[in-house]
Amino acid sequence: AQSFLSLQQYIDKMNMVIPEWIFIDPTADTVFTDIDPRAWGVMKRSGVKILPILSNNFKEIFRGDAVRRIIADPVKKQRLITDVINILQKDNFIGVNVDFEELDEKNNEDLVSFQKDLYTQLHAHHLLVTQDVIPFNEDYDFKGLAKYNDYIFLMAYDQFSDNSGPGPIAHQKWIEGAVDDAVKNIPEQKLILCLAAYGYDWRLGKEMSSRTVSYQQALFTAKDNDATIDFDNDSYNLHYDYDDDDGVRHQVQFCDAATIFNALRFASEYGIA
Repeated sequence: AQSFLSLQQYIDKMNMVIPEWIFIDPTADTVFTDIDPRAWGVMKRSGVKILPILSNNFKEIFRGDAVRRIIADPVKKQRLITDVINILQKDNFIGVNVDFEELDEKNNEDLVSFQKDLYTQLHAHHLLVTQDVIPFNEDYDFKGLAKYNDYIFLMAYDQFSDNSGPGPIAHQKWIEGAVDDAVKNIPEQKLILCLAAYGYDWRLGKEMSSRTVSYQQALFTAKDNDATIDFDNDSYNLHYDYDDDDGVRHQVQFCDAATIFNALRFASEYGIA
């Protein structure tokens, strides 16, 4: 609900929206759409460009096995590309954003080959092709993929995430290092820096776990628990600790406007897309 209200309020400030609307079904190795009709209505009325995500996230799990089967099978690969083109043309979307994560490939060649086929066929229909990559991650051949994308989105967040334990979401120096590393193989004019606008609430102790929280949730939890929020002048991220009703210690790490401003300023001075 909060995201929908935000979309309504700020849609006139956007030149593009990238909604998570196209998914791989690992039970059949095909694609399906899950489009939020209310959000789509807001976007259509605004006239904003829409570039939907093609994701291998199925029921909250990134299915690398499904990607592996599809891109290694010429018939399945072509069916997926044809289906994506049909979806984009039917709804006047301007292209696709490929978000394949938790990959299960023995080498990088199959993903680059898939991206080449996707790029060639979508460009024939005057559609954009973009892709998300994770910093410092060997699942992605940055140089090879850059050849077959109009833009590469560098997901410079989750430096510490639900799998790693508490720490900054995106330390300023880590962001800068991620961009420095990426531009060795991705032309600056193709690189787009992704920014974090959320946080994690870690439950500490023997059975450590975490949940994703919005900026507002992080503030509410701090207020409810009389916790003092610390803006770290080194990472430009924020954190605080509190004890829950069971006496278990929690640490919350999140980002705010100052975090985003510093990352934006760096990206602007760097000259990336």
